[in-house]
Amino acid sequence: MAAIRLYAIIAVFTLAGCATLPTNGKPSLVTAFGRSSEQPSSVILSTRHSSDRNPLAIVQKYYAAVAERDIGAALALVAYDVVLVEIRESPCPWRIVKGQQAFESQLERSGVLAFGVADFRVEGNTITYTLTEWLDPRVVGPNIKQPVRSQWTAVVKYGEIANFTLRRDSRTC
Repeated sequence: MAAIRLYAIIAVFTLAGCATLPTNGKPSLVTAFGRSSEQPSSVILSTRHSSDRNPLAIVQKYYAAVAERDIGAALALVAYDVVLVEIRESPCPWRIVKGQQAFESQLERSGVLAFGVADFRVEGNTITYTLTEWLDPRVVGPNIKQPVRSQWTAVVKYGEIANFTLRRDSRTC
């Protein structure tokens, strides 16, 4: 019963914005009596702001960073062990990108000239949406019908995008 009360108190402090990240990088609580110097080892607080735990907001911030071509800001929103699974119709092979370094390479060599994101649907920590892309014909070839639409799913865990799944048709192999 004491553990339930402790978690309820932590939830109230976190929801009230009282969980902060001091300069030493360790989470702490700001209480009515001042800042506690150390948390019990059984308590883990998120080091992100409460708005950053909103899966839709995280995905939208990711695409805002990509639109600005700020790869560092985009990568800050994905997990270190992020996985991208690209599911294509036959005869195209599926493609899997694992890890933040490979994901960064994917972002840097993208042939996307412009894009739009629409039709967000939120189910818990899973966001599905439609991505419409205008691709550079010098990269993808002149025979790809523009724009290219694909269905995406992003799963957010612990305030980061843990994986992306996209479905494309065989026209974009």
